[in-house]
Amino acid sequence: MDLFLPLIALLTLSLSAVESIRFTVKPNSKRCLKEEVMKGVLVSGEYDLSDTPGHKTDITVKDTSGHILYTKEGITKGKFAFTTDAYDVFEVCFITKLPSEMKGMDREVMLLLKHGVEAKELRRPCRGWQAQASRDEAAAVGGPE
Repeated sequence: MDLFLPLIALLTLSLSAVESIRFTVKPNSKRCLKEEVMKGVLVSGEYDLSDTPGHKTDITVKDTSGHILYTKEGITKGKFAFTTDAYDVFEVCFITKLPSEMKGMDREVMLLLKHGVEAKELRRPCRGWQAQASRDEAAAVGGPE
């Protein structure tokens, strides 16, 4: 039984992935990131953009067939989630627009992507905290003696 709990904790952590990236997008440009995902995996994302006067930024998430999984205009902060139908590569694009008469700075984007178990926790924050506590307890039980 002592070996069983750490094995479950390790398995749970290996079934999920969390990636966070911070980058900038120049005015009147498009910046895309691609991610491979297995079939039937829940993917969730959270984004937060710097406050840059005059900028209007849109987000689009598409699969390789061009199907739009999520799109929103005039974003500053938000979340999205989808479940994959097949093994695929999805693309998250941020498009900035700035009137030509204005000069602007680059806009900073923070993007957090979660897959699997971790993605479910994004959709239910309270339960996510409890799940993290359970994993920490399971790891502590199997830790060094």
